Amino acid sequence: MRHDSHILLRALKGETTERAPIWLMRQAGRTDPAYLKLREEAGMPLERLFLSPEWAARITLLPARLGVDGLVLFQDILTPLIPLGISFRFDPGPVAHDLNPEFLMRLAQNPFVPDFADDLPHLEALIRLVRQHAPDLPIIGFAGAPFTLLAFIVAEGSPWSENGKKALHELLATSPDLARSLLTLLTDVSAAWLEWQIACGADTVQLFESAASLVSPEQYRSWVLPYQQQVLEQLCHKKVPRILFAHFSDRVPDAAELLTAGADVYSLPSCLSIREFRYRAGCSVPVQGNLDNILLARGAWNAVEEAILRCLEEGNFTGHTFNLGHGLLKETPPDRVVQLIRFVRNITPNRLGNKQ
Repeated sequence: MRHDSHILLRALKGETTERAPIWLMRQAGRTDPAYLKLREEAGMPLERLFLSPEWAARITLLPARLGVDGLVLFQDILTPLIPLGISFRFDPGPVAHDLNPEFLMRLAQNPFVPDFADDLPHLEALIRLVRQHAPDLPIIGFAGAPFTLLAFIVAEGSPWSENGKKALHELLATSPDLARSLLTLLTDVSAAWLEWQIACGADTVQLFESAASLVSPEQYRSWVLPYQQQVLEQLCHKKVPRILFAHFSDRVPDAAELLTAGADVYSLPSCLSIREFRYRAGCSVPVQGNLDNILLARGAWNAVEEAILRCLEEGNFTGHTFNLGHGLLKETPPDRVVQLIRFVRNITPNRLGNKQ
């Protein structure tokens, strides 16, 4: 693990830093021409690429040349489901088959948590290779939160499709006991997967609640939040910063509700400003974010620059890691990503004051 003096780890622990560290969700992937070139060179489907430590390490390392302050592992939130007998192929999004009610019932009745050291041994080699080639950069591990994993499983693919949303809400309404049993299993799977990443050398981990916007506030409190709490609680003794990212696309989440999850760091969606969150949560709570990824991809640079400066001002270089409000979009111009990273790294408290 990296020494605690690294700027990213200091920010994640709430300290004041000389500038805001930066990493970007989906930074190792589809917006980078070098990634597309490696994909072509590898000549294998995405689901196999995730399981190849050599190729996954090469892709994880790509953003280092751009100046990011941390490397997020090139994996997928669905990877830890493989030992459960749930495999997704990517065409281009995730697609699974035969995850019928009978299969889900058997899984719920005979739950087991994989031994990831045996079942997904590629991860240890992946992290070792990344550490070998970038010894000074913190490694960021991650996992899908239980409800998000359940949403993908029930949808047999994207839970944002009409059929996916319908299947998810039908399960919650007609088979709540089955849903609870599966969520309990997925809670243990998510926690064990994050623990394995930490054991292999991850310096911080992020829990992705990508499906948060698929349910109402009441459903969020009942079906989503309790399982986030349990995952984060299981990791509390691991002594690495635990980041929670919950994606809300249709409403502004309640800051107090987010805080109830019990994370160390909150990665904020763009709809919730850092200022508003800290007004409710307190200025000492570490935050991450939260530039609008659509603005970055499609907006005029002067508007992007204004939004960057606003994020930095609200973060106040104290417990603030610069990131996006969601992952990089595929259509984001590569040179825009380079421009963003360079701009953020060049803004210090003194320079920000001069720009206001």
